[in-house]
Amino acid sequence: MSLSADDRRSNEDFAVRAGQRPDVLLARGRLTAAAGELLYDAITTSCEQAGNRLVVDLTAVTGVELAGWAWLLPAMQECRAAGCQLRIEPPSGELRIEPPSGELRIEPTLPSGQTSADPATLRCYPDGPILVRGNFELVGRDCQQLPRNRSVLALCRCGGSAIKPFCDGTHKTTRFTDG
Repeated sequence: MSLSADDRRSNEDFAVRAGQRPDVLLARGRLTAAAGELLYDAITTSCEQAGNRLVVDLTAVTGVELAGWAWLLPAMQECRAAGCQLRIEPPSGELRIEPPSGELRIEPTLPSGQTSADPATLRCYPDGPILVRGNFELVGRDCQQLPRNRSVLALCRCGGSAIKPFCDGTHKTTRFTDG
């Protein structure tokens, strides 16, 4: 049995579901001991079906307990034994261990001047790029996060940019029009 795109395993504060690609699992919420066991089951089930590669995206995990994190090592070992390479995308931000409890904390890392409350906005400029501002993540076709070192990004709409998906101004020289 593998997770389908509609299949969702969850408990009170945690959910795991299949991504748009069959070799990607997406997790969201707080990674507690119970959530870790849920994630372990989803990983081992999907690893058997994914072939030689499985990506587990934990970037939407909002909190981590050591007991939840501890489930990842046996999951990795099971995947390796099944001949599947497991790659884990860690939670967004920086993981820190809080003494004296030993609890793992996630401290978000955002571009300077930006807070997590900044909503993402997109603006289509006439005959030009799409400008994206605010709190967002840009992910490529290979499910890899694309680098973001600016608070505003211009995305190409004309298809002629040499640095896709970003705009390089080619729309001006090709006389791109919306219509």
